[in-house]
Amino acid sequence: MSGTLMEISAEFMRLHDMIVESEGELDEEAMAEIQLLLNKCDGKLNDKLDNYCALIRELEARAQIRTDEADRIRKRATMDRKASENLKRYLATGLEAMEMKSVDTPRFKITLGGTGGKQKLLLKEDQIPDKFWKDTVTSTVDKEQIRQLLDNGTELDFAEYESRRQIVRIM
Repeated sequence: MSGTLMEISAEFMRLHDMIVESEGELDEEAMAEIQLLLNKCDGKLNDKLDNYCALIRELEARAQIRTDEADRIRKRATMDRKASENLKRYLATGLEAMEMKSVDTPRFKITLGGTGGKQKLLLKEDQIPDKFWKDTVTSTVDKEQIRQLLDNGTELDFAEYESRRQIVRIM
């Protein structure tokens, strides 16, 4: 794979191919191979780390491009879905006006019918008598109170802070 956004050594392109083949899931065997590859690479530690970070940036950039493309396609699909729904409504209006419930064409059978399920209620809430209202009670955990107790050193059998994991920032 040449001509990528950043020049990546052949050794790290092999690492890239391995990541792609594993669909991004790196098991212990893959991590051992990465370590072996890092150990085999010629050059100084900084060069190794630089190539490693270049690969990470390449994958991040590709992921962003793919995310953007997926968003673009999703928007187009939404537009198509809206257009088809509008055309169906227009067709239904026309069939109703012609008082036609069913039509056979060379490729399609068109039927006009009501939707299933419970019919939607249109309510005027300011006019609904009290007997039709029901009270509900909801409970939520007061996480801020629990945090304050933990911060003050109180041990709680039912709560503790999760360990923070280490992250890498590439600048």
